[in-house]
Amino acid sequence: MDNAKFHKTQKVKDAFTGSGLTLLLLPVCSPQLNDDESVFSSVKAHVRQEVVHWTDTKILQFKPKPLLDMLQVV
Repeated sequence: MDNAKFHKTQKVKDAFTGSGLTLLLLPVCSPQLNDDESVFSSVKAHVRQEVVHWTDTKILQFKPKPLLDMLQVV
């Protein structure tokens, strides 16, 4: 596992105790040893691209007047 703080909690250590498995932590700053990093990197890049596109579209469609009218009703 990588060295994320939650991977080193007592709960995780307890989960491995008695399981017959050994908890091995990767060296610090070694994403090249963690295959998940390349997958998540690609996913995050795609999500960022979609969010920026979605945000730009929504900002262009934003009309503050109806929102202000709703606030006055409340």
